[in-house]
Amino acid sequence: MKQGLVFTQTGTPYYACPEVWKDKPYDQRGDIWSMGCVMYEMAAGRPPFMADDMVGLYKRIVKGLYPKLPCKYSDDLCSVIEACLKVAPTKRPRASALLALKSVRRRLHHDKNHEEEKEKGEIIALKDGLIKTIRCGKDLS
Repeated sequence: MKQGLVFTQTGTPYYACPEVWKDKPYDQRGDIWSMGCVMYEMAAGRPPFMADDMVGLYKRIVKGLYPKLPCKYSDDLCSVIEACLKVAPTKRPRASALLALKSVRRRLHHDKNHEEEKEKGEIIALKDGLIKTIRCGKDLS
């Protein structure tokens, strides 16, 4: 299936990419922008772009003006969000490029190993629990 440019406008204005605000065509990199907005909001507890009115919101978004994340967050997270919130869509990474980042791969690998260890522990606990349910008669003990 060939992916073309989209011209519709949907969703919250807080997450709309600059090209949507400018009524220009957009592609999957508009979704990368929106993902960056969601990641920012999850970390900061507020959307990256806020204003008192739609004109102010428009200006902030098309200029890419947003407060830095609190310093308690890693440089890795900040750089991923910063890459997602590039005003020029051609400067935003595609999803494959984000997943290929060393910082992202390292965390994915760590989480995978953690899940595997957790799963091993759960299986051992399950086996131990099942063995304890086996009862033998007095003759076999």
